[in-house]
Amino acid sequence: MERVLDKIIKYGLYLLVFLFPFWFLPWTISPVAFNKQILLAVFVFLLLILWLVKIISSGKLSFVWNKLNTAVILLLLVLGISTIFSSARIQSFWGMADEPDTFFNFILYGLVFFLFANLISANQLKSVLISFLAGSGILSLLFLIQCFKPIFPWGFAQSSGFNSIGSIQSLAVFLGGAFLILMSLISINQPSSAQIGGKIILRRLMFIFTIILGILLFVSLLAVNYWAVWLGIVFGAAIIVFSKLKNISANQPLSAEISGVAPGSNPLKPLFLPLFIFALALVFIFLKLPVGSILALPSEINLTYPATFDIAKKTLEEGPKNLVLGSGPATFSYQYSLHRGTGLNLTDFWQIRFNQGAAVLPTFLTTFGILGILMIFLMMAVFFYSGFRTVISGNQLSSAAISSIVGGFYFLILWFFYSANFSLMFAGFLMIGLFTASIGSPKEFSFTQSPQKAFFIMLVGVFLIAGSIFGLYTVSKKYAGAISYSQGLNLINAKEPKLDEGIIAVNKAATLDPKDSYFRNLSQVFLFKINEVLNDQKLSQEQKQTEFQKQVSNAELSAIAAVKINPRNSQNWLQLGNVYENLALVKVSGAEKLAILNYQKAAELDPQNPQIPFNLARVYFVSGNKDEAKAELEKSLELKSNFQPAIDLLSQIETKSEK
Repeated sequence: MERVLDKIIKYGLYLLVFLFPFWFLPWTISPVAFNKQILLAVFVFLLLILWLVKIISSGKLSFVWNKLNTAVILLLLVLGISTIFSSARIQSFWGMADEPDTFFNFILYGLVFFLFANLISANQLKSVLISFLAGSGILSLLFLIQCFKPIFPWGFAQSSGFNSIGSIQSLAVFLGGAFLILMSLISINQPSSAQIGGKIILRRLMFIFTIILGILLFVSLLAVNYWAVWLGIVFGAAIIVFSKLKNISANQPLSAEISGVAPGSNPLKPLFLPLFIFALALVFIFLKLPVGSILALPSEINLTYPATFDIAKKTLEEGPKNLVLGSGPATFSYQYSLHRGTGLNLTDFWQIRFNQGAAVLPTFLTTFGILGILMIFLMMAVFFYSGFRTVISGNQLSSAAISSIVGGFYFLILWFFYSANFSLMFAGFLMIGLFTASIGSPKEFSFTQSPQKAFFIMLVGVFLIAGSIFGLYTVSKKYAGAISYSQGLNLINAKEPKLDEGIIAVNKAATLDPKDSYFRNLSQVFLFKINEVLNDQKLSQEQKQTEFQKQVSNAELSAIAAVKINPRNSQNWLQLGNVYENLALVKVSGAEKLAILNYQKAAELDPQNPQIPFNLARVYFVSGNKDEAKAELEKSLELKSNFQPAIDLLSQIETKSEK
């Protein structure tokens, strides 16, 4: 049984890293990030269960323990405390819009680290990396084809820049890491002919695979030409060159067979490729080729570093809790709404709500606080120190071990320059997990001889198995809800809307997975239903009254549910205010006051949004309070001087006043 479990676990890990780069499904409104999260959750929970079953059945525990493990555990502990003290706990734990930095996602990243660190042996590292590169090659091929002709039938995949990582720049960051890993594998410890022996066919196949994969990855990187990726490649290539030089120096007295260099050949020959890539990357940091515009690749809108640090500074100044623990995981968008400047209001992107700042680390400073960012730096420092110490030690290192160091260094160093993305976070924790597997010496002990140890380990194992099963059940419900929600939106947005069927589907989604976005949109659909009822000539007046009251109650209750689930989201208060504003239009008593109160609450959470004072002005105008309406419109125009709806309404009020 133990051998069977070992094989299932091993090939399960291989399959995960192979599928992950190009995995997406069209059945939800978030075809990429959410489906990757589900894929990762299913794999890690199932593999964790199998690992625990193996431990309990064999009576032996083998575990790698070092400073990096401790740093990862401390990080998860701090993030758990930050989630507990978050003012939006559900948002911080699960997330509402596929945020990559929720506590649940960090649990998945942590499990990726521990599974690969403990279940992959040193001689299996290369197989894991090859599986990762094969998946990345498929991803790159699909992207390049997509640049010229959409190959997927779904509407969301029709743009030239569609890919299964996320934005164009995040794709480049991911493929840049894969390119460095490939370059490291073929540059470090290249076997000689004597070592290859009779495997000439296999060697040729691997050579062809390497050439094709290298071309695919490099052309993809060239198509995007993102400076941060080239900078990361410069650092990674420098490590490869240094590692190779250390290897040559250490093996100089040894025979050609041991050193991996053929007799009479130039020992520096394997350095030509990484040095060439190093030089090219340096050039492309500053040289911006117009490839992206030729291919019509979409541009990416990001916050600037000063704007991100300003939001972080104001968040930390809110109080001792935020200073130490931040606003809570995955709450950057709320802090952005609360503390952003008005500069973006003058552009066409004023309605964008950023879930991430300019880069991972300043974003995490906002959401994790001083203590959280210290734990991040601790984990990075331990990895960098251990990695560099391993490289300069002079010990004979395998190409896979060096590749895990290079890959981990690349993905972690990009945390300084690029924002968080689910795929990039996965890749970073995968690489440090593989690095731990390459240097770690598992401590194995049998606990069958000690009843106390056996009881404790089995108890912990049972709790972890139960937690994994609960995790699988929960993500299954969330996925079923996401599918139902997508189906409901399709029914509602069809050319001939089917509101009743759409309401049933969205309501089912909200029941399976109580997200504020589900309830908020359900409330809006009920408002559509109210208009449908009022315009239905087939209904009698009495039937209209009954149906009207029913739909009003449904719209109000749904909006209130969204507010209760996530009171930090200004959009929920806006929707509740919108419900009452619509009721005020049909002369429902007291609706104006409730609309104003909820819009004011939204303004507290999003004070720089010109839409909110405009909405308040509409309510005041309908209720006959022209002075209050003008005052709110002036606030709206202060925030966005070219806000046309406010200009039109103000002109309408002034025209009526003159008459």
